[in-house]
Amino acid sequence: MSDITGAIALVISIAAFGFTLLSFALQRAKDRRDLFLSMHRALIEPDLQEGRRRLNALDESRLGSIQDDDLDGYQQINRSLAMFDIFAMYVNRRYISEELALEEWGDVLARTWTKAEPFIEARGERFGHRPWPHLRAFGPRAAAWAAKHRATA
Repeated sequence: MSDITGAIALVISIAAFGFTLLSFALQRAKDRRDLFLSMHRALIEPDLQEGRRRLNALDESRLGSIQDDDLDGYQQINRSLAMFDIFAMYVNRRYISEELALEEWGDVLARTWTKAEPFIEARGERFGHRPWPHLRAFGPRAAAWAAKHRATA
């Protein structure tokens, strides 16, 4: 009888462990989805969209002087790039699926990266450091994805 009781206890323990793992996996998937939706909501905020518009409209000859010429525009661009850096950090650390991030934001990230790279370099020359390391790592991948995606679309 004690063998049967031990076997039943073992089966119940294994089942409980399995349910715990399943619960953990489902919660992790939900948390990742919620994080993506939170970032998506943040990235579509009007001030971040305006920062991206200003960056995309920026003439390269003004990169070094925009902070002096248009402080509000400079701050909006910085905020927009800082938020993309956080988004890229979440992708780089696999909190957000890279495939999902590129599917939803790849084209915007690629267009933004094209203008952000010289902006970051100009800012680095002016202040002695280059910010947004996660965006600098993810931006080229987004640009490559967008180029490939456009070629196959």
